[in-house]
Parts: sequence; structure tokens; C-alpha cells
Amino acid sequence: MDFSEPMLKIAEQRKGDADIEYKTGDALNTGEPEAHYDCVTIAYGLRNLADFEGGLAEMHRVTKPGGKLLVLDFGKPPNRLARFWYLGYLKWIVPCFGRIFCSDAPAYAYIHESLEDYPAQSGIADTMKKLGCEKIKTHNLFLGTMAINVGDKIPDVTIKTSGMKDLSTGDLCAGKKVVIFSVPGAFTPTCSEQH
Repeated sequence: MDFSEPMLKIAEQRKGDADIEYKTGDALNTGEPEAHYDCVTIAYGLRNLADFEGGLAEMHRVTKPGGKLLVLDFGKPPNRLARFWYLGYLKWIVPCFGRIFCSDAPAYAYIHESLEDYPAQSGIADTMKKLGCEKIKTHNLFLGTMAINVGDKIPDVTIKTSGMKDLSTGDLCAGKKVVIFSVPGAFTPTCSEQH
């Protein structure tokens, strides 16, 4: 999915025999069904969204419980010295390459600009946790100049009860926010409408 139809047309021409469906859409409001996909990914795009947290929230919304969210993007090296040299390289050297090889320095200067307010790998991991992901991992590549963030959407809770069938919060409270209050030996699911 991409909002740029010309890019999708090029992708369509290059896909060969691959079974891929391309869609025009907005990453902040995809219009896709809730809890529909086993895995939702974005590569080198999250930092370009007007609201990266909204983009992650939409990815989380359309992912099935137990499914994976993956984000590949430019990062910020955890080491201060590496970060200093890397951000300097993006700010000064990359636009020069753009000017020399493509006659378009601004097209390459945007990479540094897009990273200025982007929280990179640590902020993505924190946001995944806030959204309700578990098994969150960050794979730093090239000293953290790029990173892959992975998180699993927490699956529906299944409670084993003696003498009764298993109860799933997904069955009990479909489409509702679930709050479980529990004391030893008791289980009380409380469902409240989402607002």
C-alpha cells in the first residue's frame, strides 16, 4: 500500500509472476479490516508519516492478535560518537552525492531532515509497548544507522477454568475494550464499549 499511484504502477510493472496486490491508500487510515493480517510491515516510510504513532497504531489495528508488526527504517546509533558522524554524513555528504550524481541535493537532504524529530528505534519500541505489543525486539544494523523493530500483537487471552470450556476474551467481548479484574480463585471479565 502506498499513497503514490505512480510508484505503485512501477511496482506493478516490476513484480513479474509474484502474487502481490498493490493498493493505493493512506498508512494512517488504511480502511482495511481490523485484526485482518498475520504480519504488517513498513520499510523506510514510518518516519515520513505526519504522525508516526498514528501509523503504528493503524498497523497494530489491522494485525491479528498474535501477529507481527515489523518496522525497517533509518535509525540513530546508540553510541554518541557514531551518531555524531552518521548524522553529519547524512546532513552534509549525502546531499553532495545527490547533487553530483543526480543533480538533486534536496531529494537526499530530506533523509537527515526526516530523522530530526523521529525517535528512531528506541521510540518505536516504546510506542509498540504502549500499543500492546509483546516480545518487542530491536535489531540494530550497521551500528544502529538502520534498525528493524519487531513486536507481536498480544493475543486474545484464553482462561482455563475447571469444569467449564475455555473462555476467550475475544469471544466474550468482541469489538469491546476488555478489562479483567482477578482475585485468587475468581475470574470476572468486564467489558466496556470502546469510545
